[in-house]
Amino acid sequence: TMMRILVLASLIGMVDALRDMYCGDQDCYSTLGVTQEATKKEIKDSYRRLARQLHPDRNKHEDAEDQFRTIAAAYEALKDEASRKDYDYYLLHPEEVMGNMYRYYRKAAPKVDIAPVAAVIVATISILQYLSQKSQHESARKWVLTSDKYRKQAKKEADQKKLLKGKTKEEKEKIIDNIILDQVEFKGSHAPVDWKDMLVVRIVVLPYTLYKYLEWQFSWWYRIEHCKQDYTDDDLHYLILKNSGMSKARFETLEQEELDNMWDQECWVKANYDKYKADKEAAELAKVKGTARYKRHKRFMKNYDPNIEHMEW
Repeated sequence: TMMRILVLASLIGMVDALRDMYCGDQDCYSTLGVTQEATKKEIKDSYRRLARQLHPDRNKHEDAEDQFRTIAAAYEALKDEASRKDYDYYLLHPEEVMGNMYRYYRKAAPKVDIAPVAAVIVATISILQYLSQKSQHESARKWVLTSDKYRKQAKKEADQKKLLKGKTKEEKEKIIDNIILDQVEFKGSHAPVDWKDMLVVRIVVLPYTLYKYLEWQFSWWYRIEHCKQDYTDDDLHYLILKNSGMSKARFETLEQEELDNMWDQECWVKANYDKYKADKEAAELAKVKGTARYKRHKRFMKNYDPNIEHMEW
């Protein structure tokens, strides 16, 4: 099966990685002609002597280059206390495959300055944010401008104001487009691109954002908790948003009628919001109950899993 093939490929890759570690199948101490008790100076002297003998520029034997690489790898493993300690542990605990591989390849990995990498990542994400937001706004804008409903309303308004009289077809279309765009407010994910929402800008202004957040939190505590002041309208709107559990962007896309209903029912009180939400869901369910689509959904839910038969659509 595919799973077995992937496991086998992983094992083969792991075996190859183990062979590439340190001196491969050979012992690094024996490769340099020293014992495990050898001092740092003895290891260095032995490496220099062997390097002079096996350097490809001096030794023309066909195996000289491979032998030179082997002693270089052995010296790399034993030249300092940290790498030698890791190698000694590797010799004592060969069964700890993953741990030994981590210690070896952690040091073998190239050192990379994190700052440029982070800057590139942030810049890339910001560009993708910009392109995504622009694309969504353009799609929403195109849909609105081609909607028969909006075009009829805009044309009616233009006729009433006598804006189309004596205009060419192209000029009429542009006037209608402008009327539509003046009347429609794009919110949430369909809002126009705002540079302040880009990740790079948010990172730059993060200290100021944290300061304003802490200032707001202290102001709330001082006014509401400490001084027991009455809620302002802004405070009540915040509590409605908090009770709804929506993001600010999602909340701002709600129709004004729905916002007014929540305000009229004092949804800044959690119990009131819960009742409003339950009543709204019941009303929406009543509209579709009895329809063919609802019946198909109920049959599907019943046949698919009896344990979720009670779930409403």
